[in-house]
Amino acid sequence: PDTPRMPAQHKINARVPASLCYNNLSSNGRHFAFAHATEAALCAADGSGKPTLLKDRANSAVTHVRFIKLAGGVELLVVLSGRSAIFFSPDGARELHALHMAEGRPAASFFRGVATVKAGGSSYLYVGSSGSGDLHCCAADPATSKLCNLALATALENVCTGPISDMDGSVEGILAIAAGTDKPDGSSEIILAEIGTDGAPLATMRLTAEAPELCTSLRIRGRTMLAAYSTGRVRVFDVDAKRCVAVVAAHARWINALEVHPGRGIFACASEDGFARP
Repeated sequence: PDTPRMPAQHKINARVPASLCYNNLSSNGRHFAFAHATEAALCAADGSGKPTLLKDRANSAVTHVRFIKLAGGVELLVVLSGRSAIFFSPDGARELHALHMAEGRPAASFFRGVATVKAGGSSYLYVGSSGSGDLHCCAADPATSKLCNLALATALENVCTGPISDMDGSVEGILAIAAGTDKPDGSSEIILAEIGTDGAPLATMRLTAEAPELCTSLRIRGRTMLAAYSTGRVRVFDVDAKRCVAVVAAHARWINALEVHPGRGIFACASEDGFARP
């Protein structure tokens, strides 16, 4: 059979360097964005114009930048940092909502991981953090898409026991979280939480790898979830069966990013070994 050919590639000068952190690139087809020190750089996909730099007010390092979609198709650009989670319009022109790190949290705590879940006709946005793995939740008004914070601290406090590295959600009411554990061996787990109509988790299931390794990135599409690990492996999970159905030896070293094509059954990942593989 013919070998699939890679599409033509071209380079774009973003004019500012990207920070060294997990999953540090997101695109919606019109723009791409990434963390750059204490700013998020938003660039036109065709390379035209100068990047828009969205600065963290507290001058804290930006840790994660991601485009997400609400249930009604409304798109947001989410910028996470050590002190805040800010929701912008996709062109970066308007700040729509913000969450702030609670007072008294350890200095090493920062926001990391964002996901949107549709449950009961509503969109819920979840933001994770390092440290103890705190979860924060916002709800989007079905009519206006306006965001408001939900007081779900009690319902969410026992979902994660360790720092969160990545999150993703589905239209079927499932929130997937990659987080560390309280074990000394550096292992991690994936938490699948079924979200109720009020945004609170109804039930959770924990999936652990066979060997101690860190899950750095995950994506859930329909009833399939892909998870990338520090060992260079990508595991494919059946969400309904809640078990691993395939393991791909994708890289020789740590995988830093994973993304799934929105309309086709393919994924790409990038690693410390210097390769990006479709």
